[in-house]
Amino acid sequence: MFAELYGKATGCCGGQGRLDAPGLAGDGMLGASAIVAGTVPMAVGAALASTLRSTDDVSVAFFGDAAVEQGVMHESLAFRGAALLAGGVRSENNLYATLTPLSQRQVSADIWPRAGAHGLAAVGVDGNDVVAVYERPRWRWAAPGAARARPSSRPRPTGGASTWDPTSTSTWAVRTQGSWTAGWRANPIAALARTLEPGAS
Repeated sequence: MFAELYGKATGCCGGQGRLDAPGLAGDGMLGASAIVAGTVPMAVGAALASTLRSTDDVSVAFFGDAAVEQGVMHESLAFRGAALLAGGVRSENNLYATLTPLSQRQVSADIWPRAGAHGLAAVGVDGNDVVAVYERPRWRWAAPGAARARPSSRPRPTGGASTWDPTSTSTWAVRTQGSWTAGWRANPIAALARTLEPGAS
């Protein structure tokens, strides 16, 4: 998988896959999707397959905050809840859908409580607080009827894969320098260092 991300011939797609394409189905990694929320129905389908095959496999989907605005996510979670499928979802709420702030798209900054509408348990944790993430209860996977959703984190924007150009005036018309500065100040590694070594910068 890592060889693929570095474009090497030994990668799972021969080094030719995009960042959101590689997968190792034989090892349970179904791959990602360039479609927003596209991983959620994949995970629910895998959970259904596990149920039909009577295996103890657990599927997990990872997605960003923009996924909660997609109908396929809600349809998939509604089916998962109704069918009592084992598995979970993990949302990373970084408060932006590429360049559009969550405050311009949603009424509430917290997206994890929406799992309750589909009969799924959920918890939220500050994804920039390493200790808080560690101390959350471990994933609780049991019988399909007791499946639990993965905690939702809410890290501040500190970078990541994107196609936007930070030197473009159109980028900064939406995303201010102040928002980036606030994100870097909330860096979880630096915060952990301050916790472990008081006085560290």
